This record gives sequence, C-alpha cells and structure tokens, in this order.
Amino acid sequence: MFIRLLSYLKPYAAKLSITVVAIIIYAVFSSLSIWMVGPLFNLIFYPQNMTEQAVTNPISSHPLESESDFALDLKTKINSYVNSYIITDTRLGTLYRICIGILIVFFIKNVAYYLNLYMTSLIEQSVVRDIRNELFESIANLSLDYFNKSRVGTLISRLTNDVEIVNVAIAATFLNLIKDPLLLFIYLFIALVISWKLTIISLLVSLSMVFILYRIGKFLRKQSIQSQEKMARLISAIQETISGMRVVKAFATEEYETDKFKKESTDYHGTMSKVLVFRKLSSPISEMLGILAITIVLWYGGKQVIIDGSILPNEFIVYLFALFSMMQPLKAIGGHYTRIQEGLAAGERIFDVIDTVPMIINMDNAIIADGLRESIEFKNVSFDYGEGEILKNINLTIKSGDVIALVGPSGAGKSTLASLIPRFYDPSKGEILFDGKNLKELELKSLRRLTGYVTQEVILFNNTIRNNISYGRPDVSEEEIIKSAKMANAHDFIKEFPNGYDTEIGDRGTRLSGGQQQRISIARAILNNPPILIFDEATSSLDADSEKKVQEAIERLMKNRTVIVIAHRLSTIKNADKIIVLDNGVIVQSGTHEELLKKEGLFSKLYNIQFN
Repeated sequence: MFIRLLSYLKPYAAKLSITVVAIIIYAVFSSLSIWMVGPLFNLIFYPQNMTEQAVTNPISSHPLESESDFALDLKTKINSYVNSYIITDTRLGTLYRICIGILIVFFIKNVAYYLNLYMTSLIEQSVVRDIRNELFESIANLSLDYFNKSRVGTLISRLTNDVEIVNVAIAATFLNLIKDPLLLFIYLFIALVISWKLTIISLLVSLSMVFILYRIGKFLRKQSIQSQEKMARLISAIQETISGMRVVKAFATEEYETDKFKKESTDYHGTMSKVLVFRKLSSPISEMLGILAITIVLWYGGKQVIIDGSILPNEFIVYLFALFSMMQPLKAIGGHYTRIQEGLAAGERIFDVIDTVPMIINMDNAIIADGLRESIEFKNVSFDYGEGEILKNINLTIKSGDVIALVGPSGAGKSTLASLIPRFYDPSKGEILFDGKNLKELELKSLRRLTGYVTQEVILFNNTIRNNISYGRPDVSEEEIIKSAKMANAHDFIKEFPNGYDTEIGDRGTRLSGGQQQRISIARAILNNPPILIFDEATSSLDADSEKKVQEAIERLMKNRTVIVIAHRLSTIKNADKIIVLDNGVIVQSGTHEELLKKEGLFSKLYNIQFN
C-alpha cells in the first residue's frame, strides 16, 4: 500500500532530487553547527592553548583508554580539519572566525531548509491534485449501480478528507522521513565518534520508544479507518439535510435533523478524540524517553569528566549538543509513523474506489453507433439490482420512428426498462439488440449521444442558462442554443430575464420554477438532435399551465424521432404508436390507446381510476 502511495511522487522526480539535495546540505551544516561548539568552548575555557591549536586540538587529541584507535583517529582528523579554518594566532582572531563561521553555517543551513520546505509544498499540492483528479475520474466513470449502493457523503469525504490525510502521509511525511533519519544518523555519528559507550546506552533506551510507537501506530490505523467512515456519515447528513431543506421546513423537523446531526457529530468526536489523544501521545513519549536517555548520559558521562577524565570537557559538551539535537528528529519520526498509519487507512478507502471496476464498459473494438435505422429489440430480458428481479423476461420491439409509452403502477419497472436503452445498466439475463447488434458491442459515448433523456427530477447545474443548455457541447453556436430553447418552449421566458441566456440559475436551478427547469432540461436533451428521446414522467410534478407548455414541447419533438414516454397521466399518451403496460416487472398488455381501453385489464383499470 505504501509503495503504491509513493508512486504518486514519481512524476516529480526532479523536484524530489532538489529537495533531497537541500535536505543533505541542511543535515551536513546542522552537524557543522554542533561541531563548532568545541572550538568555542576551548576559546572560552582554554585560552592558554589557543595559539598552539593551528593544526589540531591538543586537549582532544590525547589518547583515551576508552576510545578505539579508529574513533580516536577519526575524531582527530575532524578536529584538525575544523580547527585549521578557525584557529588563528590570537583569541580575537579566532573569535572573529568562529562568529563568521556560525553566520555562514546557519545561513546556508536555513537557505537549504527553506528550499526543502518550498519544494515540499509544491510536491504536496501536486500530489493532492493528482490523487483527487484520479479519484474523481474513477468516480465519474463508475456505473450507476455503484451510486445506487453508495452514500454521497462517503464519496465527498474520500475526495476531500481522505485525500488530504494521504497527502500528509506520502508527501510531507515521506520527505521528512529522509530529513529526520539523516539528521539522526549524523548526530548519532558525532556521538559515536566522541563516545561509543555512552551512545549504546542511549540506543538501548530508544529501543523501548520504538516498541511503544509501533503499538500506538497500529492502534491509530484502526481508529483512523473508523474516524474516516464516521466523517463520511457526517458529510452525508449535512448533504442530505441541505438538499432536502424545503422538506425539513415543510415538516418543521429542524430539531429532529439537528439532533440527528449532533448524534453523528458526537460519534465522530468520540472516535477522533481517541485518534488525537494517541497521535499527540507519540511526541511527548518520544521526548520523555529521549530525556531519560540524556539524563542517564549526563550522569554517567559527567562522572567520567569529573572523576577520571576519560572524556574531555569540550567533547562532552559537543556530545550533549548532539544528543539534545537528536530529540527533534526523534520526536518527529514518531509523529511521522503515526501519520503514515493514518494515511494508509485513508489510502485503503481511496483505492477501494479507484480499483472498483465499472460494470458498464466498452468492449474491445466497440462499434461506433451513428443512428437508429431499424429497431431496438429486447429479447428475454431480465434485470435485478441485487435484491430480486425488477424486470422479468421482457420481449419488446421498438421500431425506429415509433412513439412507445410505458405505463403501470409505481415500481412496475418502467424507468428501469428505459434506462437499459442508453446502457445505464446491463440486463442480468437476455440481450438488447440495436439495429441487430448487441447493445454491449456499441461504443458507450456514441450510443448515449444518440439518446436524449429527460426525467421527472431535473438536474441543473449552478451556472448560466446558456451553459446548462449547452452542457457537454462547449463548442455549440448561439443559434443552436436558441433553436433548442425555442423547440422546448423555453426561449420566451429566458428573454424575460435581464441577463437572458447568461442568467445564473442557482444550485440545482432553484431560481427557476419547476416548469422552467423542465423546459431547460428538454432544451439540453435535444441540443444534439438525438434520434432517440426518453421522457421519464417529465410532466408529473408540474402545475397545469407548466404541464401544457412542456407537453407542447414534447409533442413537437416527437416528430421523426424514436420516443419512449413514461407517464402516470394517461391523457398525455393518447397518440402513442404503442402502449406497453407493465406490472411487477412483466409486460401484461400492449397495444394502442383505443385498443387497450376496449380490453379488460390493468390499463383500463388505471384509466378509470384517473378519469372516473
């Protein structure tokens, strides 16, 4: 999982290289800033020896019984190198060089640090964009059956909250996992050179910290999964309440919705509090164990300085500086580990979506559909959403140019049958033939562009009327937009707005009436001049005046097209070439309006209920 997350850094190899170089420079000059403490200490406390230290430091070059030859030789070489640049014939000259050296070292160190932060920020934002774009693209390409089973809030949470958590884990944390271990290694190297015995004592204490942090990280990963799932439920509650605010107001259920939200919010708060408690625990635990190690070293090393002189004072001071400097990267590494565990949990949720294979995909060498010439034929078609069959053994032929009406009680399967034509779903049994070719053989985009779909629930976007009509056709001309609006009986009311076609219609078209929304939806559906039109109860929620205008538009558009009309109001389908009556997913009757009225059956029963 972590390797897969790191793959998002690959496109930014050049920026990563610059960052790594900056980190190395920062680490090297951080070590120099510590090592310069030795000459400064000597300058203050051993002035009588300063004139003799042009090449090496005599105080730190005495062979000590506790040191190996390698450590002694290495330490002598480092001291000799540093002192050759710092020590002069006078104390003031040496002080001057030390001060200049400190300024240069810290200037270069901080320039490298800033460069690291700057490049890291660029990489972070790029990674966030890439993951979010890939996730959104995956969501957009998923089949409708996925959305029937998923909560909107869950998907929003993964696009927002989870992506940010993953970003922290793989961008900032990964780069810090280069910087902090490198700093830790350099400080550890300095400590080992000065006294390997004291360093081993420190490492033994640190092992307990590693075990504790591992246990905290394991717990955090589990809790993070739960907190992210609860955040998704919280977002769902917000989205559902805001979307349904008209219903909330109508039923005076503000208090009920508030209580429901508070319950979800409290649930999330409880889980997130556990996450934060353990996340914040890693840093103080790291620091306390580090302080424990330093205290032991201070006691043990101090005795060696005071009692037997096996460690020189200036070396012990440098050692303590190195040990104290280890604290920051040591604490940071503990925090990085916990954030990685949270990132892995969020990554699992993101990849769960990205790895979902759409149920509806193009076949290899799919055929481009360029029109309907003969017919659409349903042959022994059955369909279910996973909870029992909605359609059962449907056999139906829709000839090119025919107007077919689907009627029946709610839940009969009318909308499901219509949604199989643009291949929103595939049949669970049987096949659908489009001019003799199996629907699955046709290229999806070309098939759907042959179909105009208008539903009872109008989906408009928070944009202008012009952009809503031309949705999916950014290159369409003004003349085509106006022509579609006129055919949908929308042009007249559009021109009444001060901004005309550039009028902003609000979220989901809330600044328009229901009839106006529906006519914009129809104009959008016919902009491509599709040969197939599907009207799914397009007038059922409108008032009489709006229904009349929408119905006029629909009847005008039916000419020279294949039309499928789903209607509860049977008066709107008198002129249909064929009416298909569905009940419990089965075709129980078919014929013209007059033929079905003459027969005893479900159609005449529904008709009599409406008109008698």
